[in-house]
Amino acid sequence: MTKLSLPEGNFVLAGVRDITDRKYIERELTATKDYLKTVFNNIHDAIYVHDNTGKIIDVNNKMLELHKCTREEAVSHYIHDFSTPDNPLNEMPHLWNTVLEGKNHFFEWKCRRPKDGSTIDVEIYLTRLSLPEGNLVLANVRDITERKRIEKLLVKEREIFFSVMENNPHGIALADDDGKFIYLNPEFTNISGYTLEDVPTAREWARKAYPDAEFRKKVVEVWKADRVPKGRGKDMEFAVTCRNGQQKDVEFRQTYLGDRSLVVLTDTTARNRAEKDLRAEKQKFQTLSESSPVGMVMIGETGGFEFRYVNPKFKDIFGYRAFDTPGINEWFARIYPEPASRLRSIAKWIDVVKAIKPGTGRSYIRKLNGNGGGQKHIKFILVRLETGEILMTCWDITRNKEAEEKIRERNLVLEVLNDVMGSVGSSIHLQEILAALQGVFTKKLKIPAGAIFLYNEVSSKNNMEAWWGVPESARDDVEAFALECYRNGKIIHEDDATLVRNEVCNLDPKIVAPFKRHKWTSYLCAPLSAKGDVQGMIFLVDKKHDGFNDDGVALYKTLGQQIGVATQNARLFEQVRLSHAQMKALSLRLVEVQEAERRYIARELHDEIGQELTGLKLALEMAARQREGTIPSGLRQAQSLANKLVELVRELSLNLRPAILDDLGLLLTLPWHFTRFTNQTGIRVNFEHTGLGNRRLPIQMETAVYRIIQEALTNVARHAKTGEVTVRLWADNGVVGTQIEDPGIGFDTALVLNNCSTNGIGGMRERAMLLGGHFTVESQPGAGTRLTAELPTGGHHGPNQDSPGR
Repeated sequence: MTKLSLPEGNFVLAGVRDITDRKYIERELTATKDYLKTVFNNIHDAIYVHDNTGKIIDVNNKMLELHKCTREEAVSHYIHDFSTPDNPLNEMPHLWNTVLEGKNHFFEWKCRRPKDGSTIDVEIYLTRLSLPEGNLVLANVRDITERKRIEKLLVKEREIFFSVMENNPHGIALADDDGKFIYLNPEFTNISGYTLEDVPTAREWARKAYPDAEFRKKVVEVWKADRVPKGRGKDMEFAVTCRNGQQKDVEFRQTYLGDRSLVVLTDTTARNRAEKDLRAEKQKFQTLSESSPVGMVMIGETGGFEFRYVNPKFKDIFGYRAFDTPGINEWFARIYPEPASRLRSIAKWIDVVKAIKPGTGRSYIRKLNGNGGGQKHIKFILVRLETGEILMTCWDITRNKEAEEKIRERNLVLEVLNDVMGSVGSSIHLQEILAALQGVFTKKLKIPAGAIFLYNEVSSKNNMEAWWGVPESARDDVEAFALECYRNGKIIHEDDATLVRNEVCNLDPKIVAPFKRHKWTSYLCAPLSAKGDVQGMIFLVDKKHDGFNDDGVALYKTLGQQIGVATQNARLFEQVRLSHAQMKALSLRLVEVQEAERRYIARELHDEIGQELTGLKLALEMAARQREGTIPSGLRQAQSLANKLVELVRELSLNLRPAILDDLGLLLTLPWHFTRFTNQTGIRVNFEHTGLGNRRLPIQMETAVYRIIQEALTNVARHAKTGEVTVRLWADNGVVGTQIEDPGIGFDTALVLNNCSTNGIGGMRERAMLLGGHFTVESQPGAGTRLTAELPTGGHHGPNQDSPGR
């Protein structure tokens, strides 16, 4: 409406237009905009609307969801704010201009979420959006993160697949439905020599691998007949001609995959050759085993043990006929007839077999029922082969075992004889010999009970000197029974050993009954003889019926002879020992009598003759004084003779037995004797002593030491040609010792000791030995001499003990 000014005046002009169509169009446009907005916000991809500067002016809901932001956070930002730095952002201005010029772009991009910095793989499609207000850039963004992940996995799987193919120990060929090879792995080329260039198709492969037309035709027919739509075909093996002309046996395994097929090749040339050689070896083995002197069995272990092969020798060992085919259970029943024993033995056998590892074996020996039902010693060797089978070989070693048993028994005999010889040879004392023999019988021969009897010539009886394994209550019964056997006469008088099992040889029933009460069922008697003289007997008993055997009789007879000789020697030694002791006692008594006689004569010379001569001397001196004037020459001669006789009797008395030795003892007598010796010979005596003090020794010992020193000094004066001598005397630890040492000319000890009867050494040694001591001589020509005597005091160290009075 508007004002209309006219001359007539002002009017209102109303212009009316029909806008019905426009209103309809506006409504439709609004509906379309709402629809497009709905589609815009619900489309699967994220939508960005940019102006010509790259600023975001609108986004859909998918974009907000993708970047996890609000519309306010997205609008008015640039594409750089939602991109990672590694994108080519410097190229965006050029890219933007080309889009505005009407060129579309499609590329992959890495978006970034501003809030957490996480990245998203996206696919972007850029296009120009022409609107009345100007041109805009529409970016259609699709999240391809999951696709990228799947693609990476696919690449990895592909790499793994082709790695397996490349490194597979079998040849692999992949062909399409038209027979064109897509892939050949290295092992395919290694086996055949052909590459993908050599055989691009299956037809070309057949032509080269099977050059013979007839053979190629048969192979192709087999391949065609085996073809299936999908799945695994049959395994086939053909001789293939390689690129270098070599013939190889190749096994083919084909799998059909719909429009493709996978063929796996395995070179079986070496395997076939090995199988051929194995068949030849098996034939050789069978030929060898058929004629082998050793039993052979091949045992399988499929669900249980079974005999897969048995050679003729095995059948012969265990009593089978040639045409029999024994099974393992029947064999066990034959060699172990008793059921309980069989079950235990089978269980042990299974344990042994299961413990054997491939390539190793186990051997053992068993005593089993063999051919003819008799017992045999069988040696088994079980070896587990690499195939898992058990090869069991066996052979009869009964004769070997019997020979070994005889050798063992022979060695035992020799060992026992050696022990007996050693026992009886190591001692000459009867009780020690009997104790050693008892050990031999119990430990070596395992004789449970027995006794050794020795003949007593004085009583003319056999006495039981040693026994073992015999209860105290049964000792009298055993002795009575053994003596009854002796009185029976056969054993001893025929000089032979007798073996009896559960019989009594018609002996006195009164003696036999108590013996049998102890349940001894066998006994053996053997005489102890030496040079035809019976020394006694061995009596051995056992409760086992087979405790002794016939083979052992010779052993016990030999033992009896050895023991008899040892017994006789021991008795002779005892007699010699007693005689030696008697001789020693007699010699000691003779020395004592000799010393007593010397003591008596010395006192008689001193007390009786000495006094008479002293009286005569005094009478002659008085007669001389009573004479006036010149003394007659006869009287002077008588005086001189009387003086010589007095001195001679005095020296003779001292040499026989100095009274000071009996009265004052050894330690005070020796200095007196040394002074007298020095005055007579001019040889100085150095005297050293220790351990005696004022103690007296037994008179026999003091006399022996004095006489040894006296005789030694006499030898020094006669032979040593020296001016001094050292005498040492000591008492310590129940021993009194003396040593006389001179630096004189010495002598050859062997020469002098062989003639000791002339130099006093024998007498010195005898005096020491009679008192249980020992005497040594040490000397070399030009090196002096040392004599040493040591006598056991027997603890006699008390003062004046056993010292004699006048």
